[in-house]
Amino acid sequence: MKNKAQLESLIQAIIIILLTLSGIIYYLQFRLNYIPQLKIKKDVSPAEKSILPEGTFFKQKKENKIPFLKTKYIYAQTKKKNYYKNNADIETFLISPKIFSFIEDNLFDLLVSGIDKKNPSEKIFFQYKIEPLNKNWQIIYGKHKKIFLPKGLNTYKLYVRAINKKNEIDPTPAIAYIMVSISNYYKDIDIKINSARNLITLTNKSRNSINVTNWKLISSKVNFTITQAVKDVNPNLDKKLEDIILKPNERIIIYPLYATTANFIPPNFKYPYPLESPLGFNFKINKCFNYLTQLRWELKDYLRQYYFPCNRFTKFDLFSLKTKYNLSDNCLNILSKISCSGPKNTDWEKIIYDSQCYKFFEENFTYRGCYQNKKNDNDFYFKDWIIFIPIYESFSKQRYDEIKLYDDNNLIVNKIFVY
Repeated sequence: MKNKAQLESLIQAIIIILLTLSGIIYYLQFRLNYIPQLKIKKDVSPAEKSILPEGTFFKQKKENKIPFLKTKYIYAQTKKKNYYKNNADIETFLISPKIFSFIEDNLFDLLVSGIDKKNPSEKIFFQYKIEPLNKNWQIIYGKHKKIFLPKGLNTYKLYVRAINKKNEIDPTPAIAYIMVSISNYYKDIDIKINSARNLITLTNKSRNSINVTNWKLISSKVNFTITQAVKDVNPNLDKKLEDIILKPNERIIIYPLYATTANFIPPNFKYPYPLESPLGFNFKINKCFNYLTQLRWELKDYLRQYYFPCNRFTKFDLFSLKTKYNLSDNCLNILSKISCSGPKNTDWEKIIYDSQCYKFFEENFTYRGCYQNKKNDNDFYFKDWIIFIPIYESFSKQRYDEIKLYDDNNLIVNKIFVY
């Protein structure tokens, strides 16, 4: 029994070894692109020999045989075919763009036509290639195609050729040169103008921050440059100018700055016409600006659309304030009635002799106090920059005008049409 078991184990080991060798052999055949073919006697017919007819893509190769197998191998090769043939009777017509085209866009319309002079009724297809963008010819399904080009200042060479069903091509493709003059930020900034044509909004629609300082906005009415502004509006209103960098979804809101003149009176303007921004400079809004109206009341008209944090106190809050700041009952009564807009002038008059209450008001209901308490908050700055432009009329015509935005290299960023 013991000898029988040993014999069975030996047979199993031999079978495993043979199977392993077979697997290795077939793997090598696959990797080396060899196709096995059995050797047969010479005195049989060619068909029985599996001789390959001429013109096939299999090429016999005698060397590199595996010696212990009675097979020979053939090596697979693909013949290269010339798919396209020139045909001087095929002619290509480039309708659009023109031979020399200058465009302020990254999109253009390719419109082509063609004919086979010997077979005018035969259907013609088209291919195009744009250097240096394309290495190979691209197919046009039809006679029209919209083509997008990369952003930036570049010149491209366009080739178009007609081709028939027999893969015969026009040996002289139509050629056009296209110069694209657009910014690397093309259409990253969105432009909007209101119906009164006296308010323009520029919004960063990209995923990256963009420095828009020294960019130009041009229409039939205006031609102005976006200059630096104050981001950190401190309580002293120091004019610390810096570049305007728009983060994603941040905006610039542009207002007209009417000058005092007897020749022009802006309609519906409520107070004396300012000579400059209410703060004396362009600025970015922060969460304390509602208190800044105590110093510059003209700001109210520009802050109506914003929601500012509200300092309203619950009964529990008032009790805590009394304990923490030792506030008087009169002070607490006034605090209980204060709305989100903050204390009124009459409220300030009521606490003028209450030093502890007055100090609390200064720390919590003034721009200086709010700025010192919240300037390090992550949400301290709002998304809007406010810019004022000295202009005596609207930013564009009421109808049939065009507003263009150019970057600091005078390359177009975006444009809108006013209808």
